[in-house]
Amino acid sequence: MKKRTVLIIFIVLTIVSIAWMIIDYLGLLRLYMLKRKSSLENLIKQYSSIERAGKPDEKIVISFSVSEKNKERLINFINSILDQTVRVDDIIAVNNTKGDLSEIKDVAKIIPCGIDYGNLNKVIYPLIREKNNDAIIISLDENTIYDKDYIEKMYELQKSRPQTLLYNEKVLICSPNMFKTCLFNQDEQYDMNKIKSLCSNYEKI
Repeated sequence: MKKRTVLIIFIVLTIVSIAWMIIDYLGLLRLYMLKRKSSLENLIKQYSSIERAGKPDEKIVISFSVSEKNKERLINFINSILDQTVRVDDIIAVNNTKGDLSEIKDVAKIIPCGIDYGNLNKVIYPLIREKNNDAIIISLDENTIYDKDYIEKMYELQKSRPQTLLYNEKVLICSPNMFKTCLFNQDEQYDMNKIKSLCSNYEKI
C-alpha cells in the first residue's frame, strides 16, 4: 500500500474519531436515542440494574405532572429520567389529563389530580401522599430532557444542604419534614412563594 493511501486513511480515521468524540461530548447521540419511542421498553428493562441512589435507609422519589399540553411530548422526558447513572425508589406521575396514562404505568405510579395547583401539582401531591417524612422528593420539569447524571448530582446537592428546600426553574427538591405543616388547604392558592413560606430554609440553585 502506498504511503499516500495510508496517509489518507489515517486522516479520514482521525477526522471520524474526532467527530465521534464531539458528538459524544455534546450528548447528541444520547439525545437522538432518547427521542426514539423504541428506547422506552429497553430503558425500563435496564432500569432495575442501575445502581440505586442514596443509602439503604433513604427513600428517593422523582415526581412530575402530566397535563393535556405536555402529554404528547412525555417520551423524551421519561427516557431521560430512566437513562441515569443512578435509579430512585419511586417515580410518581401526577395525572391532570382525561386519560389514564396507561402508556407509562410500567414507569411511574399514577396519582390522579384533584385540585389543580398548576405547576406545583408535582410537588404538593407527592408531599401529601408520602408516608416517609425523610423521603427526598425530586420534582422535575416534564418538558426538559435531563443529563445522564442529573439525578445523582441533585441527590448529592441535597445531601450537602440538609433540611433546605432547593429549587430552580427545572427542579424542586424537598422532604416532608422540611415543612411546618403537611396539610395543604384546598381553598388556598399556592405558588412558589407560598411553598417557601412553609419551609424554614430554602435556596435557589
